[in-house]
Amino acid sequence: MTLRRKGLPLRLSCSITYKMTRSTKQFLYDVTTKPPILFPLVAGFHIFWLLITLWGDRHEPFPNIVWLEILWMIGYTAFWIAASDFRKWGANGYIVLTLLNTTVYLLVKSGKAPIGYLSNMFLLDGLFSVFLMFYYKHFR
Repeated sequence: MTLRRKGLPLRLSCSITYKMTRSTKQFLYDVTTKPPILFPLVAGFHIFWLLITLWGDRHEPFPNIVWLEILWMIGYTAFWIAASDFRKWGANGYIVLTLLNTTVYLLVKSGKAPIGYLSNMFLLDGLFSVFLMFYYKHFR
């Protein structure tokens, strides 16, 4: 199929259609078999840690600072799963989220922000971000 835009031919390949119609079973197979073994293990760790965090904070009222950690974990989990599928936007999002989380943690730790914020994972997330940067050239 050829589309015209500003006089230049733009070709759409069949691989785009394949990527958009990939089944859940194929997606899970790709995420667990394409990357090195550490990617699916870290994805499982993120899912496990998200569930532990949800279970531990289930009694807290919703608009509370404690739920910020759950939002971080949802973002980390989603971006890591995308990075396990070798998506650049997943790796970039994970690294940016790690930088934001570390910045907030250090601002609170230094006393410049008056909120009671605790981040359990910012050191591990930094290590995982370095691992993502090591494999960044393989992402698409």
